[in-house]
Amino acid sequence: YREAVRLKPRYADALRNLGDALQAQKSFEEAIACYRAAAASEPDNATILNRLAAALLVTGEIDEASKTYEAAIALAPRDVGIQLNHAGVRPFRDGDRRLVQLEEAVAREEEFSEEQRIALHFALGKAHADLGDGERSFHHLTIANAMKRWHVGYDEGETLRYMERVRAAFP
Repeated sequence: YREAVRLKPRYADALRNLGDALQAQKSFEEAIACYRAAAASEPDNATILNRLAAALLVTGEIDEASKTYEAAIALAPRDVGIQLNHAGVRPFRDGDRRLVQLEEAVAREEEFSEEQRIALHFALGKAHADLGDGERSFHHLTIANAMKRWHVGYDEGETLRYMERVRAAFP
């Protein structure tokens, strides 16, 4: 990616990918610089802003991360994954417009991919928990976890047999 950026310094995809690689290597400040450069090249790219916000969050720039998530949501209001990320940064409060957006989205959730529906219900679970409505929070978290469970390879019987083998090996 560095070579692509060297050849074409404003190539947003290469900058974003380099930022992803740097973030995976825990070079967060360099990743942020790449994401900022990518955002300067493509200011209307919500994906880049989402990744920038995530990197800012890791470095403790919580207020800037929140504002960056808000900018990403303004560009892609139907991307509930970004909304879920933002929910982890800024708690929901009474009258929060984000909750209204999420409630509107759940009314048409059949339009979303399964991944987006999972994020939607996790975000609603977080929202209702923040607002002190444990019952509604639990309802949405149960739905999200049930959908997510289908993507997790877990065999309880096999796990229990494995634990027995470990216990037998280390009496």
